[in-house]
Amino acid sequence: MRVALWIDDPRRHAWVSGAWLMWAIAGTALVCAFAALRAGIAGLPGDPVCWLKLVTHVSCPTCGLTRSLERLAGGDLAGSLELHPWGALLVAQITVGWLAWALWNARGLRVRPDRWLPHAALVNALALTAFWLGRLLAGTLP
Repeated sequence: MRVALWIDDPRRHAWVSGAWLMWAIAGTALVCAFAALRAGIAGLPGDPVCWLKLVTHVSCPTCGLTRSLERLAGGDLAGSLELHPWGALLVAQITVGWLAWALWNARGLRVRPDRWLPHAALVNALALTAFWLGRLLAGTLP
């Protein structure tokens, strides 16, 4: 559903699409989340929150990802990659998705970017599982 907000003279057909508004809100939310990570308010001190680690004492595929994102938000790329290399890749994917949404809004893409989400989720799940198995076998899990 598209919503159009008319600005100034309706005869000029100048409008701001609701899709652009949602794009801007999503971008603002991403910036706020990154700022929260930079401030360190996303991390929880103490015991791990991961149920898999609590029950089996084995780290899950995303173990260290939040701390990796916190380090990345703080500008420590090396520390981020050390904790979990997927953090930087995740930020890159989110950025590309947000920019693809802008291209779609500008009519530069024929296929809506949200149509790619199931494929991206599957690729991420498979890659994270393979990466986790590799770290598990190598003994390099956090």
